[in-house]
Order: sequence, then structure tokens, then C-alpha cells
Amino acid sequence: MIRTNWQQGPIRSVAAKWLVIVVGLLIATMGCEDSPEDKLMDGRQALATRQADLAEERLQAAIEADPDLVEAKRLMANVHMVRHDFQTAETTLQQLWDEQGLDHEADLSVDERRTRQLMNKQYTELYRQWAKSIDTSRDPDEFERIGQIGLQHNSRDSKLNTMMVDFYRERADRLIEQNKRIEAAEMLERIDDLHTFTDIRRSSRNRAHQVRREAFFEQAQIRFQEDLQPDLMESNAYDPEAKVVRMSIEQPIDRRLHPDDDETMEQA
Repeated sequence: MIRTNWQQGPIRSVAAKWLVIVVGLLIATMGCEDSPEDKLMDGRQALATRQADLAEERLQAAIEADPDLVEAKRLMANVHMVRHDFQTAETTLQQLWDEQGLDHEADLSVDERRTRQLMNKQYTELYRQWAKSIDTSRDPDEFERIGQIGLQHNSRDSKLNTMMVDFYRERADRLIEQNKRIEAAEMLERIDDLHTFTDIRRSSRNRAHQVRREAFFEQAQIRFQEDLQPDLMESNAYDPEAKVVRMSIEQPIDRRLHPDDDETMEQA
């Protein structure tokens, strides 16, 4: 009996110790549920690998755990951008912007100003991606609309300005091919309002001027052929082969004029 009691004592002691350890682990596990910040970090990491569904799940969990977690709400716009759902991304950003009152920069705290700065970068990236996703040959008006909205948010964005320059040039070329020179000139003239190199703006203005001249002479020729040429031919005043109009202009000669005088030549 003494031997048996001696064996049971240590066994019970060991079992009690393991019970304490297991209970402690359970308590620790229950107390170590992911914090909102942990969920936010998981969402950010999922975005880095473009796992939209996982990012949305973790960010939404972070928002539910802490409705004031602005960073999680902000990153939800990136989830929509990964999915190319640019309209929803824009709506998400605008709602958060209004909710945080970020229009009044002077009244913002340090954290709010940082959020405002980050969201401005998001807006820039949003409109870049959105414009890039549009087929300009099928929907040029939509591309221009999105590009102009993007430039309203950040007029000096070099990438978006370059995209717009290329778009206006290509659009002008297509319009010229369609014999729509006035519209082509208008496209080229819009480049002058963009933040791009001076020589690009200058060359675009010069080309627009040339295209307008071509359009003017083309219209003048059509008007001549339709309105004037028939009457001139009827009166034998036009030679269609030589393309010459014969005119007789009668005017008294001023005998005081001298052919070597510059003023005389200008009057002539």
C-alpha cells in the first residue's frame, strides 16, 4: 500500500500540472484573437499580392471590429481597383473623403492630413488605371472624360498628361483621315492646356494652325466650284484646264506714282 500511494501521488501531481497548462493555453488563445490592426495588416498584405477577395474579407473584418479604423476603409478602394471596378473605387474614396471632411485642409489634424495626402495619391492612381482600361478607338469621349477628371484632381500628373497628349494626337490623325480637319485642329489645340513640354505645346499649336488653313482652302475651293465657277464658265471668264479666272480691272492710273518707290509698290 505504501508503494502504491507513492506511485499515485506523483501521477496525480503531473496530471494536475498538465491540466493547468492546457487551461492556460485555452485562456491565452481566447485572449489572443486578432486585433483590428492585425486584420488591417493581413488585408494590406493580401492587396500587395493582388488577392482582392482575401483583402476585402480581412479589411471588412477590421472595420467591423473597429468602425473608426480609417485606414481599412481607405484601402477598400484599392480592393475595387484590383478588380477594375473603378466606379465603386471612386465612390468609396469620395464617401470617405466627405465623411472625414478632408476638403478643409487647414482644420485637419496631423493624422487627417496624412490620410488626405494618401487619398490624393489614390485618386491619381485610380484615374490613371481607369483611363488606361478604356479603348480609345471605341469610346474616345469616355477616355477624355476620365482623363479630365483625373487632371482636375492632379493637374501635374506627368503620366496622365502624357496619356492625354498621345490621345489628342492620335484622335487628330483619325479625324484628318475622315476629312474632319476642324475637329482635328480642336483636338490639337487642347494639348496647349496640358502640363507638358513647351516644344510639344508649340508643335501642336503649329499643326493645328496648318490643319485649319487646309480646312479653309478646302472649303473655299468647294464654295468656288459650287457657287462661282458655273457663272464664270458661262461668261467665258474661267478656264477649267488652266484653272485661271480671266478678269479685266479698269482703274485710272496715278501718274505721280513711281515704280521704284516702296509706298507705290505697296499701293499697287
